[in-house]
Amino acid sequence: MINKKTITDNTGLQKALEAEKAYLEMLFEGLQEGIVMVDSHGIIQRVNREFERLFGYSSDEAVGQSIDDLVAPDDLNEEARGVTSAVVTGSKQILETKRRSKNGSVLNVSVLASPISVDDRVVGYYGIYRDIAGRKEAESDLRRQKALLEQLFERAQEGIVMVANDGTILNGNGEFLRMFGYELEEIKDRNIDEIITSEDSLDEAIDITERVSSGLRVSFETARTRKDGTKIEVSLLASPIVIDDLQVAFYGIYRDITEKNRATESLNRSRRRIESLHGIARNLAKCDSEKKVYDCVISAACIVLDFPACSISVTRKDRLVPAFFSTPDLAELQRESFLPGEGLAGRSYLLRKTLVEPDNTIENQSSREVINSSYLPLIGSPVGTSGVFTGFGNTSDRIEDEQANLLELLLGHASEAVNRIRLHHELRAQAIHDPLTGVHNRHYFDEAIEREVDRARRYNHSIGIVMIDIDNFKEVNDRFGHQKGDEVLCAVAQKLEKVVRKSDSVIRYGGDEFLLFLPETGEEIGRVVERLHDELYDLQEISSTMEFPVTLSIGSAIWDPGSDISIHEILTKADDLMYECKKEHHGSENENRDLH
Repeated sequence: MINKKTITDNTGLQKALEAEKAYLEMLFEGLQEGIVMVDSHGIIQRVNREFERLFGYSSDEAVGQSIDDLVAPDDLNEEARGVTSAVVTGSKQILETKRRSKNGSVLNVSVLASPISVDDRVVGYYGIYRDIAGRKEAESDLRRQKALLEQLFERAQEGIVMVANDGTILNGNGEFLRMFGYELEEIKDRNIDEIITSEDSLDEAIDITERVSSGLRVSFETARTRKDGTKIEVSLLASPIVIDDLQVAFYGIYRDITEKNRATESLNRSRRRIESLHGIARNLAKCDSEKKVYDCVISAACIVLDFPACSISVTRKDRLVPAFFSTPDLAELQRESFLPGEGLAGRSYLLRKTLVEPDNTIENQSSREVINSSYLPLIGSPVGTSGVFTGFGNTSDRIEDEQANLLELLLGHASEAVNRIRLHHELRAQAIHDPLTGVHNRHYFDEAIEREVDRARRYNHSIGIVMIDIDNFKEVNDRFGHQKGDEVLCAVAQKLEKVVRKSDSVIRYGGDEFLLFLPETGEEIGRVVERLHDELYDLQEISSTMEFPVTLSIGSAIWDPGSDISIHEILTKADDLMYECKKEHHGSENENRDLH
């Protein structure tokens, strides 16, 4: 007689096993890493969707193949077989290597291969592949940046020393060593205040070290001592080095100002200028547009560096265009663009160095540069690669060496600020745009949706949502390859951008799904959808190269700020309607195929 309790226990066990199997199945297919299950002979038994996407093989194509023959490049086949041999003997393998996709492209991947054991016997293994191309590129960029910083450190005209928080010297550049007369081996791991500070300045030096070690930025003019005991007047800029909000060390930048201090008036003037430029440098670091940077430079050049008049010409394609001026009359007079190498400013830009006109007479000036006798070009200095500064004066004006040097420092800060602003805009654009199609991405939408909802509530405007899915997209990829799939995605994105208004957003929402975010759109969304159908339903220019037309399934919904329904529910509604449309399209396709 069968025990009912036994039946109940077995039923519960069966359900638990089924639940666990379902969980593992969901985990297997849902992971963002490519996973392959291989038997003890290296033959593929199963792959997940990410493996199919990563290597371009369908499950049917991959199963039954040798994993090493399928994805290992010829020159790495021996390595791959070695991994397989090690894993099937029970040894987990972790490595970074290269593997080959179906289309022949080579991928940088990390590989985790781990044995699968049953009753203490290895019956196969699973491999987990992750695309690390982005990380490799980031590492390469990091190496380049490190090399640039190391070169900047060594080639800087100022003496630079890196110091631990306790005052121990970590490194010093060539100018620092020359300035104080030491070899690096003589000062490394020794206290900086004991090395270059005399007895009468020791308290001051210790105070500076303590302040910078506590997180403060210090700018100072003082005296320090060389190895031979002679005093040197220096300007010192000391600033913390912070990583992840933690101060790990600090740096000191030393400039020899001994000669400058011999003339009191020159010293006072230089101090005022340097202090002002430090403030300007901080202001430049806060600028959020190139115009603010250049306006700040123009103002500083006239007020701080005593240039009678000046302008900045910026690069536009292959020419330099005067764009920022110290006075309106200079702007009126200096209108023409010029080529790199043309005139004083053009030569300065082309040679990437500051040039001073030694003989600033009208007769010695290029006819294109001479505006009038009050505006003769006296100095040209490049603003990085983004433009060139021109200082003007009359025949009695002369450019001092100090003016030129401080101008270079100012323009160096300006160039850094411009590069920072451009990099910020570039990174921001990359972060919110889909790299393939160029339209906005899901990250942008997630940022913008709450902002637009608040705006819609404030002004009582509706928001239209249109979800769009490309029909048969998997078939396009499977039959014609991912390159053709990319062409279809780009064609759809381009057409969507032409159809919508400038205030609307086209978003690549998923693999082959797009979303239109339409602020201030209510019932007229129907006309928008009709226009989409008219313009986009049949992509003739793409369809003509394939055996079947590429069509779109479209679903739309409207969010009303007075409604209790959330914007996310409206998104779901539009998505559901889109899928209903997709089902209708599939039904129509099946009917057409049955007729044939």
